[in-house]
Amino acid sequence: MEFVVQELRLVGVAEDGANLLLADSDGGRFTLAITDELRTTIRRDRREPASADGQAKQENPLRPRDVQGLIRGGVPLEEIAERAGWSLEKVQRYEGPIRAERDYVSELAQRVQLFGRGETTTLRERADRRLAERGVEAERVVWDSWKNDDTHWTVIVRFPAGGRQREATWLFDPVNRALRTVDDEARWLGGDEIAAA
Repeated sequence: MEFVVQELRLVGVAEDGANLLLADSDGGRFTLAITDELRTTIRRDRREPASADGQAKQENPLRPRDVQGLIRGGVPLEEIAERAGWSLEKVQRYEGPIRAERDYVSELAQRVQLFGRGETTTLRERADRRLAERGVEAERVVWDSWKNDDTHWTVIVRFPAGGRQREATWLFDPVNRALRTVDDEARWLGGDEIAAA
């Protein structure tokens, strides 16, 4: 099957802010949804040129160690498979030990002790209490972490509230058991009274 490639130019962003407006040389108009997948593709730091048949060239294929590093860094498995030129199933074979490490670091962060307001509690206990007060069901709360560099990790908790998905973020140093809030949701959930355990 032969594909006809039609060149489109960007006109702008639609009024709804959710679509790009495109046009062809004949004046035809098109829209393209601004999805997370599109944003990821645009932001991707490793751009792979396409060959004439539309397939990405693999000049520097990823090694298993590179794939593990991407998983540890929180890159979605689908994106890793695309970057590596692997099937999703092959990428998933490397996920187990790295996922266990990420879960372990997340649990360490959740056990960091918080001091203040006449109480000593853990981040997890305070977050659970505040989310319950907000009406968030415990089974809809998801904790995760990924490695930023040699020392720090990002720890997040995702939860639905106010009709949308929200996320609270901390930077975590597992060696010193030290957390630093990154955003307002993290400040609200854990407070600013964070100290090493």
